[in-house]
Amino acid sequence: MSAAWQGSAARDSVAFVAMRSRWRIAGLIALALAFVALGLALAGVFGPLPASSSDDGAERAVIGWVAIVFFGLCAVAGMEQLFRTGPFLRIDAQGITMAALDQRIAWSNIADVTTWQYRRQKSIILHLRDADAVRRRGIMARLLASTNRAVTGGDISISLGTTNRTMAEALDAIARFRA
Repeated sequence: MSAAWQGSAARDSVAFVAMRSRWRIAGLIALALAFVALGLALAGVFGPLPASSSDDGAERAVIGWVAIVFFGLCAVAGMEQLFRTGPFLRIDAQGITMAALDQRIAWSNIADVTTWQYRRQKSIILHLRDADAVRRRGIMARLLASTNRAVTGGDISISLGTTNRTMAEALDAIARFRA
């Protein structure tokens, strides 16, 4: 066995690991809190907004309270992610392991891997042979599984927007280990 081949084999056996980027998560939390503040202003918490001839302010107040609740929940979810430790995603010779799942997805259960994009947010989509065999962590993940399937056409979606790795690196790792 040549030294060059041994080096290539050793490099191919190194797992791809994506960790959460605390800076990116903190930025999203700050953005969510800014929208909460905007919602508070629209709801009139800081005082009445100037009157408009097109509405009486009730519509703005409803939009404000919806923004407060939605972006407040986003901030809480971000805080939870900020303090989680361990890998967010691992791709190796055995398959794909995600923090949001209770077990590894073996390569034998992955029928296809595609990508999906909405605006500038790109995701890796896993199409599984037996989607029911995958247990998702958390009530929200289980409830949103069918919505994810309807929107993306796949069973599991992986977004690396809040990690220290790129989509291209993950796709390269999938191609290397899945081959």
